[in-house]
Amino acid sequence: MKWKKLKSISLQSFNLFYFANASAVFPIQRELQLQCPPNIIENFDTLDDLEIQESRFAFLSVGRQARAFVGAIRRKNKEYYQDVLNKMIMYSCDVEQEEQNRCVPESSEFAAKNWNNECIIAAGYSCDPGFCERTSSCFWDKVSSGEVRKSRFPKDQYSNAREQLIAIKKESYAGSLAFPAIVGTVVSVVLFLLWMLYFTLRYCCCCLWRSCVICKPCSPIPKEEGYNVCFQWIIPTVLYIGSFIGLMISGFVALIGNFDINDAATSCFAYVSLLLENAGSFLIATSLPLQTLTNIVTDAATDAFNIIDGTDYIRLTSEKIIQSFGDLLSLHVLGFDGNDGTLIDAENAFVANVEPVVDQIQGMLDTLENDIYQGSDLINSTLSSVVSQIDSFVDNINIWENDVAKYEAEEFETRSLRQAAILSCFVIGGTICLGGIVGIVASKRNKDSRLAASTNLAGIFSALLGTACLVIASLTLFVSLVWHDACEISTLIVNDFEPVLGETLAKGATAIFSGDNLAVAFNLTDRIDFEDKLNDGLSQIESVNFTEQFDLVLSPLKDIQTSVVDNVKAASFLTLSSIVEVGIPGVCEFSYPWVEDDFLEPWNRPSAMTSWSLNTTGLPASEERVSNETPEEYINRLYSIAGTCDSSTGDCCLNEDCTRQINDLCNNGANCMREAVCEASSLVVRMSFAKWHDANRMSANLGAVCPSDLTCPTAEFQSRGNEETVVGLVSSYGDNITETAGNLINIANTTVGDAMEQVRIFLCNMNITFVANGYNQVQNEICGTMLGGFSQINFGFWALGIWLQ
Repeated sequence: MKWKKLKSISLQSFNLFYFANASAVFPIQRELQLQCPPNIIENFDTLDDLEIQESRFAFLSVGRQARAFVGAIRRKNKEYYQDVLNKMIMYSCDVEQEEQNRCVPESSEFAAKNWNNECIIAAGYSCDPGFCERTSSCFWDKVSSGEVRKSRFPKDQYSNAREQLIAIKKESYAGSLAFPAIVGTVVSVVLFLLWMLYFTLRYCCCCLWRSCVICKPCSPIPKEEGYNVCFQWIIPTVLYIGSFIGLMISGFVALIGNFDINDAATSCFAYVSLLLENAGSFLIATSLPLQTLTNIVTDAATDAFNIIDGTDYIRLTSEKIIQSFGDLLSLHVLGFDGNDGTLIDAENAFVANVEPVVDQIQGMLDTLENDIYQGSDLINSTLSSVVSQIDSFVDNINIWENDVAKYEAEEFETRSLRQAAILSCFVIGGTICLGGIVGIVASKRNKDSRLAASTNLAGIFSALLGTACLVIASLTLFVSLVWHDACEISTLIVNDFEPVLGETLAKGATAIFSGDNLAVAFNLTDRIDFEDKLNDGLSQIESVNFTEQFDLVLSPLKDIQTSVVDNVKAASFLTLSSIVEVGIPGVCEFSYPWVEDDFLEPWNRPSAMTSWSLNTTGLPASEERVSNETPEEYINRLYSIAGTCDSSTGDCCLNEDCTRQINDLCNNGANCMREAVCEASSLVVRMSFAKWHDANRMSANLGAVCPSDLTCPTAEFQSRGNEETVVGLVSSYGDNITETAGNLINIANTTVGDAMEQVRIFLCNMNITFVANGYNQVQNEICGTMLGGFSQINFGFWALGIWLQ
């Protein structure tokens, strides 16, 4: 069997391919989904790239039937081999040491941790500080949080595993394998002893025919009545000829089996070489993005810093906006006049429409800061170490490829020797048969001919060689049975690596054979997942219209100006306008016709005296402004009306003077009574001014419209940490967020984007299937063609031994 490579991949060609595709696949515009670059994995050589040339006698092979016969001898099901595999695991396990090594350091690769990199804690047992439960081993089963950890198998079964595997008895596994070979060997030895006894007796008989009556048949004197031609010549000749034909057929079967072994060996070497070459290509494909990432990680850290610099405002301003909503509501209860639900709606709109986007942006910025900027040194050192190990591994692969080529050449040289050894047995057997035929023919013509003695020699040598062939057949049958069982067990191992390799290594092996991503299997994505985190954020913010999102907040805020502020001011003026020509003559008369400008300058009216006594002095007062009174202070002073005492005794005072008499003016005390009409009217005036001015200040702090008589925001609002109006703060926040989001969206044009691409290429290259393909093909050759060929040789030796007997 010959094979040749149809195509190959070199480091130089892979570099050209890699960089050509890097520019073609990754344009400036960011690809948001993790789409693996085409033609990288597919460019690996596959099994179809080998041209297999089978031997010309391959169509005559009965290897499949031979394998089926070996399987029929075993007659074991899958559960039996699983039990054997379990016993092998138990037999090879150092129970005492494994039981003591239940806990390992947290930094160990064998520490059992969850996806949050936290130690998994079993029930009823706790490791020392700094230690975790170890992952599964030959003794310990997998650990589950909150559950009592158990051994993989019952502890008492470990001590019995050795006896069940290799004890010298038929019931053990080794005994069941060796039994057919032992039976064949015993039968061979018995036949050999019988032949030796026969030849010994015949020799003695030939020597003692003169003196021993029972030895007369061995006399060299011919029978007087002559010999029976059928029994003396025809039947022996037919037997020798039949044996010769049988020997030739069985020899041809063994020779074809040998050709099958040659074909399978050639295929195995070819597939192993292909597997190593693909492994080298895989490592090169893995190393290139890591090398590129090593070269740009420092620049990526700088670009990341430039993006995150000055972005502390994002979370702080978001919290400040929420705070400003609360401050506005608490300061202007009168101004809202029960319409505070409008501000709550605006706050809910901010929380629902802006904060989710803010969280995404903040998450991206945190990733840039923590994973790239602050972690650049760790990334660099880790990548350098990994690249160095990969380079070393590639060098080892080159050495292994040379070793495989050397072993293939050595194996090829042994083929002629193996073929000669097999053919020699059958040629010798055929020669023995021909010698017997020659002896019979010669004895028929001349009994004294020396050639007639070849019959005796043929008998002796056939006994010797036949016995040897049966022993060889028994031993090769044992090898066939072991071989068959090893193939069955290897299939079980591939289906579930965990019991054999342990939980940690099994992750990688399972990923390789199931086609899963190695980086995911070993949780590497959590260590270099900034690409995934940034992609998730980009997929969110690129689809966001920030103007629309912030308009959903600004619109209800601006609506508060018209729906609340303007309405409250209009209602206040309307209420104030109703206090005209009301009151009690001689006590309180409200005759001034209010105009809207009076809210700002209520003292701007013809100078007059109040028709009532002020609450502060108990005397009428001029309506002129005192000092720098604000409109509210002015109205509160003038429109707070004094009461009168309702008795000459009791609690009735004017400030500190509590000697007031009945009908005297007062401003405090239990017996100080106020005129209801006067009090109600003055209260309406005071409350109208209070609401109007509170709404006016709320307008200044809201920021939709800035009143001309106030600063925006007011000093009181600023004293609570609000340097801008609510609308101004939200608007500027929207502008800043839009700019920051633009910087993040443009990340593909920075070295951070380049780093993301290299990480993506690396992760995509972790999807490998060539190992499983190569393994399956090698297993098919070893457990199929090669085992079938070996079994044919075994059958040939059985046939040779039987025919010679």
